[in-house]
Amino acid sequence: MLHEEVNREEMQLGAKVANLTVAEIRKAIEKLLAELKQQGKQKMPAVQHGKQSLKELAAQNAGLSSLELKDPNLRQLNREMKRCGIDFSPVKTGKGEYLLFFKGRDADAMTHAFNQYTKKLVKQAEKPSIRKMLAAFKEKAAQMNAQRAVTKNKDRGIDL
Repeated sequence: MLHEEVNREEMQLGAKVANLTVAEIRKAIEKLLAELKQQGKQKMPAVQHGKQSLKELAAQNAGLSSLELKDPNLRQLNREMKRCGIDFSPVKTGKGEYLLFFKGRDADAMTHAFNQYTKKLVKQAEKPSIRKMLAAFKEKAAQMNAQRAVTKNKDRGIDL
């Protein structure tokens, strides 16, 4: 009999403790959710990727490396760097000269992007320009037209 009462009291105590822990866990989760909502409203500054200013790139504390470029095709270079996921900053140093800063840890990706960029430039240089071809064809057409005999007065078969 005494044993049954002790067991019953143990069960009641276990149920009370379980209810208390569930309530405490619920309160902690609600508090955490409220904090997360408030942080979401504050909007933490997002880390910018791709082309950015030198100041923004240096603020990321990743160690900068640089590369000197002469007369680059910046639009195509930007496209390749973006494709490879490199954070970079082009700085103009003179007429047609740029200094390209990028994160030190992106050195391998940078060499890959630069190889792709140079391949595209070589391929583009090999391809004939459409404007030059069009000018050549216009010249040929003008020569062919010059060889033709021009007759202003045509004989229409009327005699007077």
